[in-house]
Amino acid sequence: MQNRNYAIRVYSELLSYAAYVGVGIKAYMPSFNYNEIFYARTTRNNQRFYSS
Repeated sequence: MQNRNYAIRVYSELLSYAAYVGVGIKAYMPSFNYNEIFYARTTRNNQRFYSS
């Protein structure tokens, strides 16, 4: 049970940090599109996965 509570605490801190970073990026550059970061990588991974 201690491991579970520790994992929950660490994960919640990680999500909080990610939220702060996301807010900061949007504040600095309101037109920023998060999909641009992940699209190319996701496309490559999908091509590799479905071509096997």
